[in-house]
Amino acid sequence: MTTTFLFDLQTGVTRKQLATLSRDIMRAPIPLGFEKPPPLGTYDGKTDPDEHIDNINAILD
Repeated sequence: MTTTFLFDLQTGVTRKQLATLSRDIMRAPIPLGFEKPPPLGTYDGKTDPDEHIDNINAILD
C-alpha cells in the first residue's frame, strides 16, 4: 500500500493519504484460484545474481 505524507505549509500539519491507484488495487477482488507465491529469499549481494534469479524462477514455475 502506498502512503503519501502531505505537509501543509500554512498549518504545519502533516497528514497521510493513500494513493488512488493503491486504494483501487487493495479494493480489487482476488481472482478465484489465485495462489500466493511462496516466500522468496532476498538477494544479499554476495552470490551470483543470475543464480539467484534462476532459483526464484524455479520456485515460481
